[in-house]
Amino acid sequence: MSTLQDIQDEHALVAINITIGQAEKWAAQSWAITFLEYILADDFRFRRATGEEVMKKDYLEALTSGARTYEYLDSDDVKMDLLGERATVTLRVTTKGYNNNRLIEGQFRNSRIFEKRQGRWQLVAWQNTSMTQP
Repeated sequence: MSTLQDIQDEHALVAINITIGQAEKWAAQSWAITFLEYILADDFRFRRATGEEVMKKDYLEALTSGARTYEYLDSDDVKMDLLGERATVTLRVTTKGYNNNRLIEGQFRNSRIFEKRQGRWQLVAWQNTSMTQP
């Protein structure tokens, strides 16, 4: 049976994951980078669908430099496993954008690992895998 704290954590994690997508799309706005700096753990690692692994600094630089831009970025099919101070969240992201003027388009399965640190959820690991178009 879920506790009230579990329910509150699940709602918070859904909101965080939706906001991550919005922040990526609107990275030119100051609130977006402030949010991402806050939510990403200092030891954050991200494996892109290309296999490239980036750390927090590199991830944020790609967004703030304007090298990575999005026409749309939508998330759905969110699933979550909450295990005390750790949570795994998977979701489908449908996107069209550009990385250094190279088209990025399609659907991607995102797997994200969160840990509750210092009383707040932080994203510690993220893997992005390309999906076959339906």
